[in-house]
Amino acid sequence: MADEKPAEEPKSAAADGDAKEDEDEKPVDPAVALLTELRTQIRHIQKAVSLKEHRYITRVLRSMASTRKKVKDGVVLRKVILQFLPEETARDRMVEYLPEAMDCGDDPAPEADDAEDKDQDSSSLAMREARPEIECYLHLLVLIILLDSKQFDKVVECANLLIEKVDVHNRRSLDAIGAKCYFYYARAYELTDQLHETRKVLLARLRTSTLQFDAEGQATVTNLLLRNLLHYKLYDQANKLVLKITFPSTAPNSESARFMYYCGVIKAVMLDYTEANNHLLQALQKSPQNTAVGFRQAVNKHSIVVQLLLGHIPDRALFRQKVLGLDSYFELTQAVREGDLNAFTTVVAKYHD
Repeated sequence: MADEKPAEEPKSAAADGDAKEDEDEKPVDPAVALLTELRTQIRHIQKAVSLKEHRYITRVLRSMASTRKKVKDGVVLRKVILQFLPEETARDRMVEYLPEAMDCGDDPAPEADDAEDKDQDSSSLAMREARPEIECYLHLLVLIILLDSKQFDKVVECANLLIEKVDVHNRRSLDAIGAKCYFYYARAYELTDQLHETRKVLLARLRTSTLQFDAEGQATVTNLLLRNLLHYKLYDQANKLVLKITFPSTAPNSESARFMYYCGVIKAVMLDYTEANNHLLQALQKSPQNTAVGFRQAVNKHSIVVQLLLGHIPDRALFRQKVLGLDSYFELTQAVREGDLNAFTTVVAKYHD
C-alpha cells in the first residue's frame, strides 16, 4: 500500500496577519508623500477661497515648517508648479529659480491618484478662483528654497517678483499668505545686507494693510519696520513709529510677542526701564513656552539687564534653564548682587564681544 502524502497544514490567521502587517509597513516614497502633502495644501487653499474659511489657509501656513524641510531639492515642487499653473509666463519665471538638478525627466510620484488630479485640474473653477493664492504660495516655497540653499544672487529678484504678485491683488483670502511673503521678502534683503532698501516698500504696505483692515499684514509689517530701524540703531525713529501706529488687537500671539519685545528694547534705550520691563514681561508671556528658544533667549537677556538697572535681582530658576544659555548673565547678576565692582568689570570685559 503506497504511503499517503501528509495533508498540508492550513496557514494560521496569525501568519496572515503578520504578512499583512509587513505589507502595511512598506516604506512610503518621500517624493510621493511630499507630492500628496502639497496637493492637500492646494486643496485647503481652494476651500479657503470658495468657502471663505480662512482657517484652511492658517492650517497650510502652520504646516510650512514641516514642508520646508522636505521641499529642499525642489523636484516635487517643480512638478506641482507645472501642473497647477497653466500660464507659461508665471510658471516659467518660478521654475527658472529652482536648482538645475530638477531638469531630470523622471516623475517623482507615479503613484499619484488620478481622481485627485481631476479634482485639482488647472482649468477647474475652484482652481481659477484660488489661482492668486496658490501662485503666491508656490512662489513663496520657491523663495524659501533659495534662502535655505543660500543662493543669495537670486533671492532678491525672486522676492521682488513675489511682492509684485501680492500687491496686484486686494483679496482678504490672500492676507495671511501675503504677510508671510513680506516676512521672507524682508529676510531675503537682510541676508544680502540690503535691509535698508525695504523700508519704503514696507511703509507703503503698512499704509495699505491699515486701510484694508488687514490685521495680520499690519502686525507683520509693523514688526518688520521696527526690526529694520533697530538693525540700523535708529531708535528715535522706531519710537516715533510706535507712538503713531495702533497695533491691531487681533494680531496673532507670535506677532504681538515680537511687537512687545521691540517696544521693550526701544524703551530700554530711552531709559524708561519700568515700561521696558513691562513690555519684555508681556513678550515672554505671549511667546511659546516649548519652542522659539532663540526669541525667548533674546527677550530674557534684555529683561535681565533691565531688571538689574531697576535694582531687582532676577529669579535664579531662570538661569537653570540651560537651553537659554544665560551663564554669562548669571555671572553678571552675581557681581551686581554682591556689589563687587571689580567682578562686574571683569565679567563685562570677559563677555564684551
